[in-house]
Amino acid sequence: MSTPSSLLGEFENASAILAAIRRGDVSSREVVESTIQRIEAVNSRINAVVVERFEAARREAGEADRVPHEQRGILHGLPVTIKEMFDVKGMPTTAGIARRKTLRVSHDAVAVDRWRRAGAIVLGKTNVPQLGMLIESVNPVYGRTKNPWRLDRSPGGSSGGEAAILAARASLLGLGSDGAGSIRMPAHFCGIYGFKPTGGRITMRGHWLSKNWPDDWAQPGPMAHSVADLVLGTQAMLPDVMCEIGESPVPLDIDGLSKIRGLRVGMYEQLDALPVAPTVRRAVRRAADCLENLGCQVVPFRPPSTNRIWDTYLSIFYAEGLRDMKRQMAGSRLEDGIRQAFRMASVPRHVRSWVARIAKRTGQLRISHLLENIARPVVSAQTYCDLLAAMHGYRGHFLARLRRERLDAILAPVAPIPAVLHGEFYANFAMMYTGIYNLLAMPAGVVPVTRVRSDEIPAETVSRDVVDQSLERVNQGSTGLPVGVQIAAERWQDVRVLALMRALESEIAFSQRPALTADREA
Repeated sequence: MSTPSSLLGEFENASAILAAIRRGDVSSREVVESTIQRIEAVNSRINAVVVERFEAARREAGEADRVPHEQRGILHGLPVTIKEMFDVKGMPTTAGIARRKTLRVSHDAVAVDRWRRAGAIVLGKTNVPQLGMLIESVNPVYGRTKNPWRLDRSPGGSSGGEAAILAARASLLGLGSDGAGSIRMPAHFCGIYGFKPTGGRITMRGHWLSKNWPDDWAQPGPMAHSVADLVLGTQAMLPDVMCEIGESPVPLDIDGLSKIRGLRVGMYEQLDALPVAPTVRRAVRRAADCLENLGCQVVPFRPPSTNRIWDTYLSIFYAEGLRDMKRQMAGSRLEDGIRQAFRMASVPRHVRSWVARIAKRTGQLRISHLLENIARPVVSAQTYCDLLAAMHGYRGHFLARLRRERLDAILAPVAPIPAVLHGEFYANFAMMYTGIYNLLAMPAGVVPVTRVRSDEIPAETVSRDVVDQSLERVNQGSTGLPVGVQIAAERWQDVRVLALMRALESEIAFSQRPALTADREA
């Protein structure tokens, strides 16, 4: 029998641990104890798990070991970590808002409850950006989370703490959520696997949200060390026939996980608005080669209207001037990035075009575009209805394009850059690469593919645009950081996404462990 301190390193993923528990090779109590010890060994350096329930988990693990085999669910005895913005009974859900730290919730979020009913044991909650808004997981309540690959880098957001603790091999399966790439961006930054289901498949009830989030943008989703784990995590939170309001019990046809030969996959290497780093381009091409070797047909694809889709996303997000977020923040300290976002949303209508013109003259083309076309503070009801109509129009247009070109899926970058440096506010523009699939409500997932090579660091430019400058700073010194690719498909084709992800995983065999720095850096 393995000792608890060494047990976790013997298994590659949650699926292997679950199989060992089913066979009786290890007990849930041993797995939970080993995971707790690993968290305690690394968490002081990365600050990923911000609220723990270790004693309760030990007690629940002991109880799990006594449950008869015929009564065990698919996650039975498995320790898991949960994104802080989900309700976990008896724990606070702050979203980085200080006044919420003393409040204890009385019920689990629906997704958490379903995982628990499947046998999962919650170890604790992981860090997020304030209000879940940005790709830097930092807030005044719990501080800053660091990326285990490089401590001067962010693990992403808003599921950044979850990605960090997984990348540090201190969690086996994590529950995240994704409203603009909040699972996929951290998975890309941290070299792990993440999956956002079809919008509307799983309810967000029990997850902190602001009123400006449409129902089918954000989705709970699993984050893990393998695609097999993503499948288990997704299955465990699916609704039955008696589903929650706002979700659809569309079956997940797991038999389709082996069916990729002959699929026609559209590929693009970058979006025009933000050029990609050389490694990102290489990662997409490598993934395309792998899929072709496995019998897929990969063809060039130029996604339609991406700039307008992203503009529409931001216009809907900012439509009420972030008033609900500001109301919830009353009396609490603002993180610097949130203060900048609030300031941008509050530029008065009558000076907005004037400020945009000045920004354009000084070379701030993206800021100018943002002020001219997006986030006019507090739009009318008619304008909001028009925006929603435009959103549904883009969904129909995008689907028609996929079907006209006979595409079964899309292969794309996750972001134009690897993991960002701490404090790079303007790097948040990278979210357009993932956020368009939230507005389109399409399932999408991330597979780690490669790492940045020293010969791929782009040469410095002389751009005056603060976004370009931010992305350039991120690229400098990024050697060794992980880079993933994104797979998406039309709505309800979640299994097709997972099948292509699994194929890439088996072909590429990305190694997470050699470059991890959490054990070596003090």
